[in-house]
Amino acid sequence: MRQYGDINSYQRGNEHAYVWFRAGRQINGLKVLEAEGSPIKSSSKAHQVRDWLLNFPRAVPASLFAVIMAVTLLSVFAIESKARQTENAKLQEAARAVESALSHRVSDATSYLRAGAALLASVDTPDAELFAKYASQLELGRDTQGAFGIGWAELKGAQVAVDGSPTASSALVRSFELGNGGSGSAIAQDTAAAPLVRRALERAAVNGGPTATQILFDAAVRDNEDAPDFAIVMPVGRTFALAENSPSGFVFVPFDGLALLQAALDSSSDPAIRARLYDDVARPENLVASMGSFTAADDVIEQPVLIADRRFTLAIASPPAGFLTAMSYATLLFGFSVAVLLFILAHMVSRQAAKDAGRLAFFEEQYSIRNSLTRELNHRVKNTLANVLSILSLTRRRSNTLDEFAHSLEGRIRALSATHDLLTQSEWGTTPLRSVIEAELAHVGSGHGDQVNLSGPAVELAPNDALSFGQAIHELATNAAKYGALSDDHGAVSVDWRLVQPHLVEIEWQESGGPQVSGTQQSGFGTDLIQKIVAHELKQPVELHFHRTGVCCILRVAVRKRDDFRIRE
Repeated sequence: MRQYGDINSYQRGNEHAYVWFRAGRQINGLKVLEAEGSPIKSSSKAHQVRDWLLNFPRAVPASLFAVIMAVTLLSVFAIESKARQTENAKLQEAARAVESALSHRVSDATSYLRAGAALLASVDTPDAELFAKYASQLELGRDTQGAFGIGWAELKGAQVAVDGSPTASSALVRSFELGNGGSGSAIAQDTAAAPLVRRALERAAVNGGPTATQILFDAAVRDNEDAPDFAIVMPVGRTFALAENSPSGFVFVPFDGLALLQAALDSSSDPAIRARLYDDVARPENLVASMGSFTAADDVIEQPVLIADRRFTLAIASPPAGFLTAMSYATLLFGFSVAVLLFILAHMVSRQAAKDAGRLAFFEEQYSIRNSLTRELNHRVKNTLANVLSILSLTRRRSNTLDEFAHSLEGRIRALSATHDLLTQSEWGTTPLRSVIEAELAHVGSGHGDQVNLSGPAVELAPNDALSFGQAIHELATNAAKYGALSDDHGAVSVDWRLVQPHLVEIEWQESGGPQVSGTQQSGFGTDLIQKIVAHELKQPVELHFHRTGVCCILRVAVRKRDDFRIRE
């Protein structure tokens, strides 16, 4: 911090803090700019924007960053929403494709069952050789249709219950033709003997067409590769009629649910999708087959599938994907890059605006200080010249000879110069009272050090008061050196001061031991200067007594705070 009287210029680092000023009150006679705490008002739009940037330097970069990131996030949200809609549409399309593939593969089996049942019913005495010859010509594959093969079984002890439902004690497999591989007899016998086959035959008799069974076995049994998941059955002829000599039997096709589902998925447009096939509704206990693992976060499309007059449910899920789509990642990267770039640019613009405003404020302050110092210098020079002219005029009128005039004028000019030197050293701030007295006593010679005694507290005087007080001490010291206590080696001068009030100091000049003072004293320049001019300048009465033992002078000077100092114009 640098001081110009009471003017402060603040600096931090290499940059001046931009403080706004306005013309304010006078301090030490200087009209300075006072801090307002707000930027210079401007009516133009450009200046209003600049002022807003200065008041909120981080608001613009942060706002731009927040707005762009908000737009980016909204764009990502829109992209993800659209991607989910697209994915759902693809899933629905895939579900319909898989459902169609399942229906197509099952329809081949149902056609074979209808034809086989019709063949057996058309002959008087069906036999296994005839059915085997028929089955050998069919295209039933586990890999392509998910079917183990096709078989023919007879019901033994078939009866008709009261309610019209059939009962049978056992089923005898007469013929079974494998699709590809496996133990035909075990597969056929297990399927024909399953209790749920009877229920399917009841429905088939009522509906008059092939009917799918429920899940035939539990999960532990179905884990065996040769254990079917479900079957499609078709009664032969009038199996459940009351007519005599009618054959009692049925044809059936066991299915591997996993192979059937895999074959349907292989024919779809996206073989990487995950699928599950449920019997009836989609419940864990109704699961027939599953391709791929499902999670709770998956978007699953459920598609009902009608297989041989029985309702199944197909559940489709898309392949596992990342947290966001590639388009969303690209949008985030682009938006973040743009936001950071604009943040940096806006921050640089804000900082540059702040620096420009700081420089402008600093230059305005320096300009104001220069003008104030120029006015103050002119004012002080005028006052000094006025004092010199006054001293010159009074000295000339009170001097009898040219030498006396020159000597008196020189001493008073030196006294004025000594006080000016003190004020210059303190940058025209406050000056210690003791320093003023010592400076004015110095011109009477250095040989009176033991004859002069100074005592009193540390007191600071205002510039104008120091000038006036210095003139008074100069006249007293000059008079003491010429005629009073300091004119010989026996005299002494005591200068004591004390604070009589918090803001008022009293100085007592007392001479003793010197030549006796005449009781009658003529009024001279020194007396007039002390009693009139100094008293007027200090605005305090001055007591000047000419005792026979020595001159006594009591002066009072106001002790004012720094902010209260004024230099009169």
